[in-house]
Amino acid sequence: MRARRAIAAGIIAIAAGGAVAGCGGAGDAATTTPAADAGFVAEANGICAAATAEFNALGNTQQFQSLEDFRDRFGKVIAIARRQYADISQLDPPPEIANDVTAYLEEGGRSVQMTEDLYNRVLAGEDLDVAEGATIGSAEGRSIIAARRAAAAEAGLSDCAAS
Repeated sequence: MRARRAIAAGIIAIAAGGAVAGCGGAGDAATTTPAADAGFVAEANGICAAATAEFNALGNTQQFQSLEDFRDRFGKVIAIARRQYADISQLDPPPEIANDVTAYLEEGGRSVQMTEDLYNRVLAGEDLDVAEGATIGSAEGRSIIAARRAAAAEAGLSDCAAS
């Protein structure tokens, strides 16, 4: 049961990386974004919302029947998160929020890397609790997630901040 909790934490954290819904504290950031930024914000938030829907379609990501089930679903989570950041990076953010968007993408990339590290450690046979503690569950991992959410909120990307 502890192993399943650690795997679930990893998936939730990637959404760290990606878009599993959670509390990001973005509040009304999107409503205070300058009108000139609205097109970019809407498009980026749409990408994050679509990724969230894909994560949700994977079903219960807190229980796995086997290591193969973990490998399959966790691999999909990583692929969705990678695509989400790649798609947003192809957009052209307005200058007023470009630094925040860059920070969001950089922290998102770091969270995906940490989640991939967790994934690879588990597949190599490392205990889930140990792998989690060294990656996404570490102080550094939690800091990356918080920084990613904060940067998204600053840019007005409420759907991205809430993941």
